[in-house]
Amino acid sequence: MVPVINKQGNSVYLPTTILNKYGYNIEFDSDGKFNDLEIDFDALGAHIVALHKTALKNNADIWRVIFDPALRVRLYKSKHGKYIQEKLFIPEKNPGYDIMNTITWILK
Repeated sequence: MVPVINKQGNSVYLPTTILNKYGYNIEFDSDGKFNDLEIDFDALGAHIVALHKTALKNNADIWRVIFDPALRVRLYKSKHGKYIQEKLFIPEKNPGYDIMNTITWILK
């Protein structure tokens, strides 16, 4: 799941109900939008950076972030994009299974 903002730019909860398979049935478009919501790429970037720095402090590492390839560019344009691009690997192609708009952190 990803952090989202509404049209007013306020952080809101991603709607997760049984009707949308608890969020797994939500499909963002290539701009990161779904209905009146948009992925908060700055918040997402901050979260990824915080996880990476915490992992490093604990003698671990995050070596891959799996994220929708079409949205990867938007993540790189966020406040933390440069750090993410330099320190973490995000595949340019879908790894072959349906993880659209879902992030998985794999620890070494």
